[in-house]
Amino acid sequence: MLGTQLRRLREANGISREAAGEAIRASHAKTSRLGLGRVGFKERDVADLLTLYGITDARNVILVDPGVQFTEEIDRRVHLRRSRQKMLTQPGAPQLWAIVDEAAAYGSSSSERWCRIPAVSTANG
Repeated sequence: MLGTQLRRLREANGISREAAGEAIRASHAKTSRLGLGRVGFKERDVADLLTLYGITDARNVILVDPGVQFTEEIDRRVHLRRSRQKMLTQPGAPQLWAIVDEAAAYGSSSSERWCRIPAVSTANG
């Protein structure tokens, strides 16, 4: 991710979060959040950080296309979900047993799906 690469550049150049924050007119906390990918980037901030890190030509920086990373992450999650679903549909799969109070099933919720819970058995027979 861009944030990770910028953090690595900052650390490789021995620049503190505070100094990086000053370069983009922000706090060191925002610099930290940028490095962790918790907040979005402004193009101006990226340009200022690259200048601070001594990068005058952005073509010198190998940036991974976030769209490619996003697609790979989606593929990974889909694979995990399918493998979990497969595990739950095989013979001997784990089963979930739950006791649901009738008031919870038919009570205050306006959603129809709660009203469709089949009553398998009751405690009173």
